[in-house]
Amino acid sequence: MACDSHCSHHCVPFAPPDVASPFVELLSSNHPPSGPHARAVSDAVGRASADLGHVVYAIQSLVGKAAELESYIRRHTGILSPLRRLPNEMLSAIFVHCTDLDTPFDPARNDVWVIARVCSRWRAVALATPRLWSNFILPPGPMEFQQPLPPPIPIEHWEVQLDRAHLAPLAIRLQQRSALVTRELMELLLDASSQWEEVTITHLDDFYWFIDHDSEFTRLKRLTLGGYGYGPLLLDDTLTVDMTQSLPALTYLHFSLSPFPRHLILPWSQLRTCVLHRIRMSDIQWILPLLSSGTQVSIHRPEDHGGDLSPLVTRIESLEIVNSSPHTLSSLLNIIVAPDLQKLLFREMRPPGVAVVGPDPPDINTFLDNSQCRLTHLRAIECVLNSLMDILTSLSARDIVWLDITPTYHDDLRRLFSEFERAEQPPVSRLQTLVLRGPLEQHSELVNHPGLSSRNPTLRFYKRTFDLLDDWEIPERKPLEGTSGLDVVVISELRKKSV
Repeated sequence: MACDSHCSHHCVPFAPPDVASPFVELLSSNHPPSGPHARAVSDAVGRASADLGHVVYAIQSLVGKAAELESYIRRHTGILSPLRRLPNEMLSAIFVHCTDLDTPFDPARNDVWVIARVCSRWRAVALATPRLWSNFILPPGPMEFQQPLPPPIPIEHWEVQLDRAHLAPLAIRLQQRSALVTRELMELLLDASSQWEEVTITHLDDFYWFIDHDSEFTRLKRLTLGGYGYGPLLLDDTLTVDMTQSLPALTYLHFSLSPFPRHLILPWSQLRTCVLHRIRMSDIQWILPLLSSGTQVSIHRPEDHGGDLSPLVTRIESLEIVNSSPHTLSSLLNIIVAPDLQKLLFREMRPPGVAVVGPDPPDINTFLDNSQCRLTHLRAIECVLNSLMDILTSLSARDIVWLDITPTYHDDLRRLFSEFERAEQPPVSRLQTLVLRGPLEQHSELVNHPGLSSRNPTLRFYKRTFDLLDDWEIPERKPLEGTSGLDVVVISELRKKSV
């Protein structure tokens, strides 16, 4: 069939063969053909076979031509790709933001190594972006010690990545059993110690290599010794090392050391964040006074081994206590005096198999009275403070602007909102943000309480619902100049970041 005059396709000349059979009578019966008929049928089959060969060849030619056209279209369409218009600087930024830099080191699977194999331009951009190559994370080993360790990655691959990182700040995470952290690998990394910005060490041998290295970690800002999943590092308490000059930039310290070596001298006063995990009360008593004003402290699973502890005075700004027994928490609060404290946070006070528990109000009130602090933030998640109102009516709580609590305090909040409604100077009158956790329906009575109405001219009510928020990413509202107001933030679902 011929194409019409408007068709844009080029026709391939091909005459279809005549397949009408002249032997209808023979096809419709079982009679044997005569000699002449047999020769005629044989000739017809031969011609049809030849025609079939021509048809197959034509089809193959068309298929090949179609493949060539598809390849042509694909290659030339790529010329129009928006990626070609992106400058290398923007492509580099996309690589940094879209690759997972926290995955364990594996040249066969790591995003950055795969990117470098896509095309010549991507490889050139990746190699010109040292930040992509700056993470050195040893994969965690088997949980059971009977399981064999995976084979170590050849040192040559580590050398290649270190060379590609150039002078970028390095993140080193040695979270494997020491058998995989060979001396050769450790020496390679320590030779670049001036580039270290973050380091995690979870094994004793690696720690001793770290402190014995005769070098200054001039760019190291974050140091983690031990960790949540590995337990404390059991150090010799007679260890004597002065690292104050070796760590001039250190601002974040997270450690789990037992017992803490008092002669391991660290630059405590320059820390901005200090996380203490499974630390003895006696060590906490020794560490907190060494911290300077403005430091944020987080204490996880403090260990109380008994004994009399004398009060301590610390200038910290924020204190978070996580996963502590009521007895240990009471003991801890009874010895701390923190006059500069602004943020007090309790979280996950729920030992396995035990109902939700928390400190008795006298413990907290005594702590606040002793500290004479001016709280601005109070958080109590997955724990019970028997009477929140006793805390909120204390002198230390009158400047609170941020209150983050679980639904167990609804009765206290009703009393608080009633005070908003009728008192001239209600408790926490400067409150700006109230965080309620759980489905919105669970808090419907509270958010419609008359105390949150316009009867109080100093109070404005904003109701927002966040479906997904990290524990520390709830935005604080800045009130308009000359006004005061209250944000009620309802978190219907909370997912913590993966570690």
